[in-house]
Formats: sequence, structure tokens, C-alpha cells
Amino acid sequence: PEAAPPVSTEAETEPAPSTEAGTRPEEGSEPSAEPGEQDPDAVYYLADVKQLLEQPVSPYARHVFSHQGTGEEAWSETFAAYDLAVAYGSRFLEQDLVVSADGVLYCCHDLSPEALTGETRPFAELSSAEVDALRTKDGTQRLLRLEDVFKRYGKAVTYVIELKAGGPTIEPFIQLTREYGMENNIILQSSSLWYLQQLEEVFPEMPKLFLLFDKDKFEAALQAEYVDIVAGGSYFFSQTYCDQVHAAGKQFCLYVCNRTCDIRAAIEMGVDCYFTDYTARAFALEGVFRK
Repeated sequence: PEAAPPVSTEAETEPAPSTEAGTRPEEGSEPSAEPGEQDPDAVYYLADVKQLLEQPVSPYARHVFSHQGTGEEAWSETFAAYDLAVAYGSRFLEQDLVVSADGVLYCCHDLSPEALTGETRPFAELSSAEVDALRTKDGTQRLLRLEDVFKRYGKAVTYVIELKAGGPTIEPFIQLTREYGMENNIILQSSSLWYLQQLEEVFPEMPKLFLLFDKDKFEAALQAEYVDIVAGGSYFFSQTYCDQVHAAGKQFCLYVCNRTCDIRAAIEMGVDCYFTDYTARAFALEGVFRK
């Protein structure tokens, strides 16, 4: 929307009751691996992970999915982006999964790392050794394997993971999830109902989020028992869609809400969660407008 409808600007005193489909990590849970003085990745970190996780968690964290970490404030889906989101008080971090030629999962929004590194070949044509050697265009960050993220933040966060349709990501995702025991720390997202249905058989308790790119699939998403969260882009930015999703017993999510007016309107609409590149902005507005 170009502008949000008028709403009360009275700040709330308590966060809204949780309606999240996902299981929140236990309070005080520690990451499965800790960076130390000998950690070769220390150069990429914003701060020690314990120090970051000691920062206050926003009472609105369940509503705000940190899109690609802090996608517009740091190199997307790198330690810099995720560390900053955690420092802001986020505990819901998004990853887009792509797979290398030898079957290793990496976090990147695009099917090639060109936007981040200048390398034009797709991940499907790059070995994991080649991907590991890449650096962002300014040389300050490297591309992350999914297991790098699991090791750094452990079970202290929820991972909002998108499996990209068209790549062999399901089997390595299942393997890593089980290896690191992350079954209760993931919200799985995909634009493919088939992908979500396949993973429902493996992880029935894992929340499933369907990304709507086509309004013709809206009814199918409402009827699919394995879909817990229905997420739509700008076309679905309306109270009508929100109410229909809630009436079906599911959560409603929007992507990507970056402008102040869009975040405010999403909150006022009563959406359960939304993706944003500006986590700190979202938390500030949540504190003012969430009832």
C-alpha cells in the first residue's frame, strides 16, 4: 500500500499473545559451537556470539523474520548480517538454501553468487571448494554453509529456511537438520507445495510456510493441512486475505515489509509475522503499533 490507514499511536505495555506455529528455543539455550581465539572465522564476526546472545530479545521477535539477516544493512546471509540481526534482538533468522555441484548447502538468495561476489557461474556448477574460496566484493565476508550458521547460533534462534524449488536440496537438508538436532528450531518455507508435502512426511512437527507467488494457489494453500503459515507479497497485502487465512486456522505472513508505512500497516492488519530487511525499524514500530 502507498499509505497505511490511521491507527492509534499508543504504545503497548505488553507484547501480543503468541500465536506462532514454530517452537521457540528454550531461554538461555546456547549455540552448539562457540568462536574462540583460534576460530578462523573470527574476522567475519560482529562480536563474540555469547555477547550477542546476551543482548535483550525483543518482545516482538516472534512477529519479525529477519530477511536474509539484515539484508539491506550488511552483505545478505553472511555472519555480518545475522550477527547484526541478533544484536537488534531478533531470534528468527532467514536462510535461502542453494546447493553446490557436490551437494553442499549454502545460504544465498540467488541461484548464483554473482550479486555478492561477482562470480557468474551458478552454484550448481561450482564445487564446495570453489564456493568456500569466494569472498564478497569488498572482501569482508565469505559465503556460509548452512552448517556454519547452525554451529554459530545453535539452538538459541529459529531458522526460517527456504528450500529453493528446482534444486536437490531436500536430502542434504534432512541430513543436516538431523545431524544438528534442529527439528524444533526451524520454520520451513517454500514456494512449492510439493516440497512442503514431502518434508511433512519427514518432519511432521516442523512448521511449514508456503510462499504465495500466484493468487491461483491461495485456496490450495488454505486447504493444505501441512501448511501452517501462508505468506504473500504485495498482491496479498489486504485485510481480506489476512482474515481468510485466520479463518482457515492458519497464520498470515507478509513479505517483504521494509517501508515504515508497510510495516505499520502489517501490524495494524494483525498479521502474525512478516519478513523485513530492517529488523531494528520493525521492532521500534512494533512497540508503538502492536496491540
